[in-house]
Amino acid sequence: MKDNFIITIDGPAASGKSTIARMLAARLDAAFLDTGSMYRAVTLAAMRKHADLQNVKALLEVIKTGRFEFTPSPGGMKVCINGVDSTEQIRNPDVTANAKFAAGPGEIRKELVKLQRAFARRYGRIVTEGRDQGTVVFPHADFKFYMTASPQIRAERRAKELAEKGIRVDIDTLQKEIEQRDLSDASRKTGPLKCPKGAIFIDTSGLSIEQVLEELLKRINEGNRKTSSKKKENKKLASVKTVLYKICQWLVYRLCQAAARCALGTFFRVYTVGRQNLPKKGGFLILANHQSFLDPAFIALPINSRCAFVARDTLFKGLFGHYIRLYNAIPISRDRADTAGMKRCIDKLKAGFGLVMFPEGTRTADGRINAAKPGFSMLARRANVPVIPTLIEGAYEVWPRNRKIYTFGRISIIYDKPVAPEEIKKMGERKFGEFLTARLRQMQNEIRIKDGKKPFEY
Repeated sequence: MKDNFIITIDGPAASGKSTIARMLAARLDAAFLDTGSMYRAVTLAAMRKHADLQNVKALLEVIKTGRFEFTPSPGGMKVCINGVDSTEQIRNPDVTANAKFAAGPGEIRKELVKLQRAFARRYGRIVTEGRDQGTVVFPHADFKFYMTASPQIRAERRAKELAEKGIRVDIDTLQKEIEQRDLSDASRKTGPLKCPKGAIFIDTSGLSIEQVLEELLKRINEGNRKTSSKKKENKKLASVKTVLYKICQWLVYRLCQAAARCALGTFFRVYTVGRQNLPKKGGFLILANHQSFLDPAFIALPINSRCAFVARDTLFKGLFGHYIRLYNAIPISRDRADTAGMKRCIDKLKAGFGLVMFPEGTRTADGRINAAKPGFSMLARRANVPVIPTLIEGAYEVWPRNRKIYTFGRISIIYDKPVAPEEIKKMGERKFGEFLTARLRQMQNEIRIKDGKKPFEY
């Protein structure tokens, strides 16, 4: 069995479902949810307050103002009403006779369904019995059973159960009450008694308690084997789909890269320096300054290795979002610490990708390089990959953030010598950020002087 599960056992009164549910819960180390005890608890609480049992509003008031506690116990389920242990009292014949008033109205059942589902969330592994557990309360239960027996057999069982508690009843009278209860349960509007869809039907008339328990365990084991087999098939299918998706992703990336090289080569003059500094094998982290929204394309185009990119999560919507995913873009939230996004980045690096990131966090407003934000060297340390400080210069003049149309111009891409992960560890996060910012600014001013431009003052 998996760690958490829900097993429902539905059926008419005195069909043996409560006894079996207790035994099954014990065998599976699960909590037993006795729904009948919940309705009895409401009934007893109403009787103690001398409330009108036929008044739905009065019963709802009892539920809302009362304190009901239902907890697993070695004998089944412990019931406390307003701090008083009432586990035995709810089984009194007068409570049993009046429980129909709490079990019938839809408003009452809705309130108790909330408590039943809360019980399941709290304890995780549960076996529950009732008359609507597999149909209304837990329609997606892992296993559903429907247990029944002839009215005569059920009357005999209930009489024996009461006799053990010192209560004598007439079997014929009890049988008529059970038949009347069956009719009432099956004809009520809310949560009527019926066999749940997909449930395993078991007639217990000629079976002992032990035989019924073994039959349920047998069906559960068979179901687990089928589920395990189905999971293996689904896993194989998922593996095939993953491979096909990766092939598709590779093709899209290469096609887009070829198209982008052609387009950017036509409309822009891009010059690259230091391509020999890019590792030929294994992953690496490119940390670059950010001048225009085309920077990822400018930086990645000269690189033969497949690259991945980091982009804010708000861009991953619609057709554009699907496209950039295929182009190996990774969504990252700016509003919170995105540990899941960081893990995806590390996975890409470990898989041998070049990962392009912009430690400034946003595009420059005037061409200058802002101080690198902390946290980026952590990726290199965890993935054990080198960092390539990378400068892009000229993209701001060609297409700044406040302009809708680009202009022609020269764009320079410089890949600096790699910084080994060992060196990054020695520097630490703060010093590495300072080193990266200073190095990129130095590279920028060197290329600006070479191109006849005035260097920036920092």
